[in-house]
Amino acid sequence: MRAFIAILLSDNLKEYASECRKGLVPIDMPVKWVERDNYHLTVKFLGEINEKKTQEIKHVLKNRCLQCQPFRLNARGLGCFPGRDQPRVIWLGMEGETTKALEMMDKVDRAMAGLGFKQEGHKLHLTLGRVRKGREKDCGGLIAANPGAFEHNYASPVQEVNAIFLMESRLSSAGPSYCIVESFPLGKAPAGD
Repeated sequence: MRAFIAILLSDNLKEYASECRKGLVPIDMPVKWVERDNYHLTVKFLGEINEKKTQEIKHVLKNRCLQCQPFRLNARGLGCFPGRDQPRVIWLGMEGETTKALEMMDKVDRAMAGLGFKQEGHKLHLTLGRVRKGREKDCGGLIAANPGAFEHNYASPVQEVNAIFLMESRLSSAGPSYCIVESFPLGKAPAGD
């Protein structure tokens, strides 16, 4: 199966992200927008894995996640990778207890490296859309002509993150759909936290 590890988002956070995207749609950028139901934060993309590897991943995640504390996140601020002049990805930034989130992502990344997956750096973000191939300069010009569309100064509702999820991505002509394979609770925060 084609798999990834993710933080799933609350309906409130999905609604906030959807509102941010609606502000960008009128610019008519050459972007393939992510469906609202598919909004998530990627912890680790795994690619194609077999049943044996799936079981190894589940075992490692059960142990690793208990070593991580729950944390709170909210969304604020739009941006582009690698930059606004020739963007490939339009994203929504995250804030809150990002240190705890990044520590968890690093632990998962190192654990997955132990299973043979490439270790990566992390950027905590929600992908709103991907620029169509070959249209990066066009998109950059539209962004430059409409800078106000990227100025979101209010924060989303806060979400408590208590678990991460192993997900399956099923591709079809209608686009991807995501299914939960298993959830992995994060360890409890220390008393009085």
